[in-house]
Amino acid sequence: MHLLLFWFVLNLVQAAFTPLEPDEAYYWMYADQLDWGYFDHPPLVALLIKLGKGWLPGTLGLRWGHVLCTTATVAGIWALIDNRSTRDRTGRLTLLFALLLFAQPMLQLYGFIATPDGPLLLGTVLFFLAYREFIQRESTGVALLWGASMAFLLYAKYHGILILFFTVVADWRLWRGPRFYLAAGFGAALFLPHLYWQYSHDFPSFRYHLFGRNDPYELAHTTGYLLNQLLVFNPFLGYYYWLTLRAGPQDRLERTFFWLLGGFWLFFLGSTLKGHTEAQWTAVLAIPLAILLCRRAADHPGWQRSLWRIGLFSFLLFVVLRSILLLPADGLPAGLRKHFQHEPWVAALDRVTPPGQTLVLENSYRNAAIYAFYAGRPAWTFTNFHYRPNQYDLWQSDTLLHNRSVLVAGHQDWDCPRCDSLEVFLKFFRYLAVDSFQVVKEVEFRLDSPWPDTPRPGMALDLRLSYRSPYDYPIRTGAGNWPLRLFMIVRSGREEWVFWPLEAQRDHVLLPTGSAYRPYGTHDFRITYPLTAPRGEVEVRFGLAYAGMVPLRGMSPGYIIYVR
Repeated sequence: MHLLLFWFVLNLVQAAFTPLEPDEAYYWMYADQLDWGYFDHPPLVALLIKLGKGWLPGTLGLRWGHVLCTTATVAGIWALIDNRSTRDRTGRLTLLFALLLFAQPMLQLYGFIATPDGPLLLGTVLFFLAYREFIQRESTGVALLWGASMAFLLYAKYHGILILFFTVVADWRLWRGPRFYLAAGFGAALFLPHLYWQYSHDFPSFRYHLFGRNDPYELAHTTGYLLNQLLVFNPFLGYYYWLTLRAGPQDRLERTFFWLLGGFWLFFLGSTLKGHTEAQWTAVLAIPLAILLCRRAADHPGWQRSLWRIGLFSFLLFVVLRSILLLPADGLPAGLRKHFQHEPWVAALDRVTPPGQTLVLENSYRNAAIYAFYAGRPAWTFTNFHYRPNQYDLWQSDTLLHNRSVLVAGHQDWDCPRCDSLEVFLKFFRYLAVDSFQVVKEVEFRLDSPWPDTPRPGMALDLRLSYRSPYDYPIRTGAGNWPLRLFMIVRSGREEWVFWPLEAQRDHVLLPTGSAYRPYGTHDFRITYPLTAPRGEVEVRFGLAYAGMVPLRGMSPGYIIYVR
C-alpha cells in the first residue's frame, strides 16, 4: 500500500508540473464534447480527462483521471503476479517486485501522460484479472465480468482487439464452453454504441487506421521498430527477459501471455511494411513481461542480486529523466523543447489575434488544441491535401465562423505576399487578417461529364461539375480578401499530387442543396490535361483551395482513369 501511494503521489506531482505534449491537448478538446467515439480513438481517453477537467487547474486537471488509471494498473499487475511475495518475510522480495515494475519505461511514461495508452494498460490488466478468474471458475457472473473487461479494452484503444484475438487463439479450450460465448456476446453488446457512432459517421476511424496510413515501404520503418522495442522495455533487463521466455510458460495464463508477446511483436513488425510504426503501440506488452519476470525472480533466488542492481539503476535513471521534465521549458534539451515548450508561441499568436476573433490554423489539430488550452481562447483548424484528416473534420463548430473576421495562421510554404510572419523557437507562422472567412469543408463536387476513351498527356478536356452543400447558408468563393479557387487534383501512379486550377478566379455563389447536386457555374471547364507520366493509372479529384494554399481534403470522390 505504501508503494502504491508513493506511485500515486509521484505521478500527481509530475502531472501538475510537466507541460503538455500536443496530443494531450487534442484529447482535452475531446472532453469538451463527450461522445461515443472520435476520429482517432474510442471515447475512454476523453472520459478520463473529463474526470478532472473543470475542478482541478491546468495540466493536473487534464491528467487527473489518467493518474488514477495508472495507479489502478499497478495494483492490478501486483495482483496478477500471483501473491508470490507473501512467502517473503523480510519484504525484500516485495520491494524488488516494485523496482521491476518501476523499471518499465512504458509504465513510467503513461503514469501521468493523458493518452489512450494509459486506459489501454488498465484495460489489459482488468481483462487478464477477469480471464484468470474465468479459467478457474466459469460462472455466469465471472463471464459477464470478463465480457465487461473486453468492452473496456475496446473503448480504451483499438489495439485491444489484438489482445482479445491472441487470447482466444492461445486458449482454444475457451471455445468449448458456452459461458465464453456469453462473455463475448456481453462485451460486444456493451461496445455497440461505439459501433453505431462509427456507422453514423461513415466509419472514419476504421477507414483511416486500416487504409489511410499506407506509405511506400522503407527499411528504416522496420529497423526503427526493432530498435524501439529494445528501448521501450528496458534493455538492461533484456538478458533476464530472454531467460524468462526461454523457460516457457508454467500455467494456462502464462501460455496466453507468451502468445500475446509473440503475436503483438510479429503483427506490428508486419505493419512496418506499410508505414511507420509507433514505439508505444506495443506498450501493453510491458504488463506480461513484468509479471513473468517477477514470477521467475521469486522462483530463482540467484537472479535477485543482479535484478536488484538493475532495478535500482533504472529507478534512479527514471528519477533523473522525470526531474528533467519538471524543469522550466527553457531549460529542456532542444529535442524535448519541441514537444513541451508551447506557451511562448501561443502567447505570440495570442498577441496578434484581435480580441473577439478566432484563430484559424492551417493543417495542425495539435497547434489548435494547444493554443486553446494555454490561451484560454477558441481556435480552429482546416485540413488540406498536405495533412491527414482528424476530429476537427467531423466537428461542425466552424460554421459559427462563416462570413466572420478571423486571423488565419499558415505554414511557411503559404504563398501569401500580404501576410505577416512570426517565428518563435521552432515555430514559424505566416498570418493574415481575413475579413470574410468562408467555411466550405463539407461541400462535395461530382464529375458529370464523361472522360474520353483514350486520354493522353496534353489532351484538352471539357469538364462539367456539379456540387452539393449541406450548409444552411450560401457560400461566396470570391468573398473578402481571401477568396477560394476550384482545382483538379491529379496523381499519376505514386507521383506527387498535382494541383491544377480549373478556371480564372470567379465569384461563384454556392447555395444550400441538401443531398441534391447543382451544376457548378454555367459553363464547362476547358483544361489541358496535367499529366507527367505517359501511361498508367491516374487518380483525379476536385476541391476548393483558399488563396495561396493547396486544395482542401475530401471534397470529391476519386476517379480512376487509364492513360494509354
